[in-house]
Amino acid sequence: MAATAQSAIHPSKPSQDVLSRNYLNLLHSITAKDILAEKPFNTVITLRADTRLGEALKVLADANILSAPVVTEKEFIGFIDVLDIVGYLLNMKKQEAKRYNEPSFDIASYFYNTVVKDVVNFSKWDYPVYVSQTSTLNEILQAFDTPMRHFKPHRLVVLNEKSEPSNIISQSDIARFFATRIDNFSTIANKTVIELGIAHACLMVQLDSPVDDALWTLYNNRVSGLAIINPEGRLAGNLSASDLRGIRPEGFDMLSGSVLQFLVKGTESRPKSAVSCLPAATFSQVLSLFTLERVHRVYVVNEANVIRGVITLSDVLSALTFYQTAAV
Repeated sequence: MAATAQSAIHPSKPSQDVLSRNYLNLLHSITAKDILAEKPFNTVITLRADTRLGEALKVLADANILSAPVVTEKEFIGFIDVLDIVGYLLNMKKQEAKRYNEPSFDIASYFYNTVVKDVVNFSKWDYPVYVSQTSTLNEILQAFDTPMRHFKPHRLVVLNEKSEPSNIISQSDIARFFATRIDNFSTIANKTVIELGIAHACLMVQLDSPVDDALWTLYNNRVSGLAIINPEGRLAGNLSASDLRGIRPEGFDMLSGSVLQFLVKGTESRPKSAVSCLPAATFSQVLSLFTLERVHRVYVVNEANVIRGVITLSDVLSALTFYQTAAV
């Protein structure tokens, strides 16, 4: 009788079994082609292998993207992303340090005139991972989260019927796709950040930290962003590899200054404000932050705005992958 009464009170509330079946059906019926059809901007911006780095940075900044495929007249040769560019810049400065004393050496010109084919996958963290147009959402999640690689890709190359690269699915595309279907996995959606354990330790720099040191921290840890904290230890901003997209020739002088100086004077890109949530925030709320704010990390802070961890898109996709195994 109790079960009957409960059904009468909540006639439309699906059971856990129904939710699991809905989620599993979504995983195995949706394909890469379906996900691509929902992308708000489905035009792939490519860079020719002989494009100069200065032009490439402008293309990335104008399109508000972090990476682009690099192609020759005949083939796709890989990706260049902002982390590759950071690594190239830092290593160029390190290897060419002795030449700085030469009056004729112009580091900015040297940097801007490098061709992008020399910077493709410079970070060794951006190897192409492929899926087909018919790959299921389940297979796509596995491709993003496989433990078989030393890295987690931020984007997948989609092959057409001729096994030719034809499009890209990013982590953001998957987060956006799930955000519109939150009812299909409401069990995980209503769990808090603490309950899911999806936040991890956060790399941080002070406002007055040398920007050169901060960029090395970013590059050596193969992350695309660092939290900026004020002297009281509170979240004050975010330093992202994407900030280099707007670096000006005169901004190279700022690479010898502080993080704050670089963000204020060294780049034309408008740095994004740090996006944060409380530990009590639900997975659904965090997913909304990622999609609405178009960010790649959300900082977890306490009531005093002191950082307690960070959640990246990789963490979000890992949680969705884990929920898939729990739903079986």
